[in-house]
Amino acid sequence: MISPSYNEHAASLRASGWEVAEAATIAALHGADLAVVVNPNNPDGRSWQPAEIAALAREVGHLIVDESFADPRPELSIIPSLPENVTVLRSFGKFWGWRGCVWALR
Repeated sequence: MISPSYNEHAASLRASGWEVAEAATIAALHGADLAVVVNPNNPDGRSWQPAEIAALAREVGHLIVDESFADPRPELSIIPSLPENVTVLRSFGKFWGWRGCVWALR
């Protein structure tokens, strides 16, 4: 998986018996059975265009793309052209949940 990144993906994979290797670039993930990319990345904000993600999907067994921080950057989403071997994670709470909390406090 891309590193540095959100820690829980690696922890969950290790707990499930996966061997996790950290990669600095998308190209370093080529050939993996399972690859994980957080797009845009947390904590450094790096991002990849959908074409880059789609190209990676062709080079790995399965790709998990965490788009939890993509709401302000919808152009980064792979969902409109989702390859068959890609699972996309989204989060309702990252942006919209806080907004609801602020509204409820008014």
